[in-house]
Amino acid sequence: MIENMKVRRFKEEDAQEVRNLIVRNFLEVNSKDYGISAMEKLAKAYDAEKVLNVASYAHMYVFEFDGKIIGTGSIEWKESWQDEC
Repeated sequence: MIENMKVRRFKEEDAQEVRNLIVRNFLEVNSKDYGISAMEKLAKAYDAEKVLNVASYAHMYVFEFDGKIIGTGSIEWKESWQDEC
């Protein structure tokens, strides 16, 4: 089963699929903590362009299983954080 799992860098063509995954998370998971109304508003505003924007300044990754994106994550480093470490 693990041989069907792959972690790789985000590609521009992933934007819509990643957006759909994030929006699904807003509505199915985050809504339990923040309320469905707030998450529906956020989901409406979260489009593929937003994903591309995040990818432009952060290292973004996707997790694939059998060729389908099942997870995503990003990390950003700011030089100003170095003083806090």
